[in-house]
Amino acid sequence: MALGLVMPLARYRPVDAAGAPYSGARLYAYLAGTTTPTDLYTTSALTTPHAWPVVADSGGLFAAIYLSQSLAYKIVLMDADDVPVWSQDNVSLAPVSELEAIKVGGITLSGQVANDVIYATSASQLGVIHSEAHAALVTAADGAPVFAAGAVRRLSHNVTPVSNSGTGETDLMSCTIPALTITANGMGVDVLAFGTSANNANTKTIRVYVGGALVLGTTIQIDGTPWRVRLSLRRVGSNTSVITADATGVATTGVVGAYLDGSVSMLDSVLIKVTGQSGTGSADITQKAMSVVMVS
Repeated sequence: MALGLVMPLARYRPVDAAGAPYSGARLYAYLAGTTTPTDLYTTSALTTPHAWPVVADSGGLFAAIYLSQSLAYKIVLMDADDVPVWSQDNVSLAPVSELEAIKVGGITLSGQVANDVIYATSASQLGVIHSEAHAALVTAADGAPVFAAGAVRRLSHNVTPVSNSGTGETDLMSCTIPALTITANGMGVDVLAFGTSANNANTKTIRVYVGGALVLGTTIQIDGTPWRVRLSLRRVGSNTSVITADATGVATTGVVGAYLDGSVSMLDSVLIKVTGQSGTGSADITQKAMSVVMVS
């Protein structure tokens, strides 16, 4: 029998840019990449579908929605008048068994996993964690849910190596933060990117962009030393954010840092990308991995 997992978030209340809920909002589900309607379910048994579309109550709150592990979805949110609010393609879930050990506030969470809930084994192991695929609620020993600050959700993880091509600037790895993902001041994302360079005397440059703005650009070492870039973005207003980035393995000794007090809007989708450029030829710069996590 197919097992269903609760759609993140279990009870969803969409809000507009001013923080007002969408009364009577409508949630449509399609098979990923298509306009073919598909069911969303009322329980994990996946036997009773919701009405299509699923309609929020007058306060904008949706009932619990369950998805199938075997499907990928395109989810479309409309307001009560069927005016589009957002659309997200390729929404899918992973089994609870695939949840990785995650640290919250420096503490490694552990304990038993049952019915999509991680039960903390000590009072210190509390918080809400999000896997790449779905949310899991961490509870105290008595079963009471505890929502702690510092929740971390992995938004993107890429470990397929990619190298620069030719002498022009080449997009290496990137991640798009969906619109309205970062909804409160203080929330943001942390990015870790790293890779290697060819052991030659060619000039090699890596750059980091956020929302089209150049945050960091630096020449890396010519002797094949591995390089690493870290970036942190925090929302300080609906249309503003602060960004800091640093790089190691660069041509100068130590760490190169940058700070941008910019106007990157969190109401829109935000592209974060790393590029590489060699003044001589291809494959001088290789990015090995990029991870992006949301911090609330």
